[in-house]
Amino acid sequence: MRRPIIFFATLTLLVSGFIFTAVWQRQAGATTRAELGSLRDQQQERARLEAENARLRASQISSVDLESLRGDRAALTRLRGEIETLRRQAYDPARVATARAEEEARPPKLSILETQVRASEWRNAGTATPVATLETVLWAAAGGDVDKLASLLVFDPGVRAKAEALLAGLPEATRKEYGTPERLIAALTAKDVPLGMAQIFDPKAEDASGRHIVVNLLPPTGAGARFMAVSLRQEGSVWKLGVPASAVEKYAAMLKGTEAGAGK
Repeated sequence: MRRPIIFFATLTLLVSGFIFTAVWQRQAGATTRAELGSLRDQQQERARLEAENARLRASQISSVDLESLRGDRAALTRLRGEIETLRRQAYDPARVATARAEEEARPPKLSILETQVRASEWRNAGTATPVATLETVLWAAAGGDVDKLASLLVFDPGVRAKAEALLAGLPEATRKEYGTPERLIAALTAKDVPLGMAQIFDPKAEDASGRHIVVNLLPPTGAGARFMAVSLRQEGSVWKLGVPASAVEKYAAMLKGTEAGAGK
């Protein structure tokens, strides 16, 4: 009788030990898996942080680039001031009003095709012929009438993109002020026309780009005459002055030169 009791007691101990071992192993395994999961999460987070740091380092502006951006901003500020100066010089309401009043009071004059004509006598000759349009261009420039002058301009093929790029490079306030490449080029052209005397020569030369005319411009001092060959194109019933690529490039270089001079 004693022996079976010992046997069952021993069996009970063995089963209990087996169950305890199984439970302990299960708990240890769960703990290990939890630790492995935590380690894996830490490694993933570390990899994410390293990738984010790499992205931030790549997006950081170097000191050289930062200095360049500061220089560009200063240059644009100077450019805005120069454009504003050009605008004020090109468009003077008092001068426009005076020119209009003088025009109404003037007697008929000789044709600008026949003799040199003073800037004060340039007329709004309309746009029915190439010569008339060119004289109207001179008249609008002398009076600083940017809107009128802009309406008389047309860009040669492929040139408008250059003028748009020049306008896009200006400060936002200046871009809004001019609005279109035509008004920007008109303002610069008005500043570029000397207010001395002019005579137009019409050789009646034409090609696919339009009618070619030569204008002789003299500054107020009477020295340093400038002969310019210009091209006019007919659009419907009116003629307009073609703006060549060389003119846009000239004004772009002039503005850059002004920037460089202001930075010294």
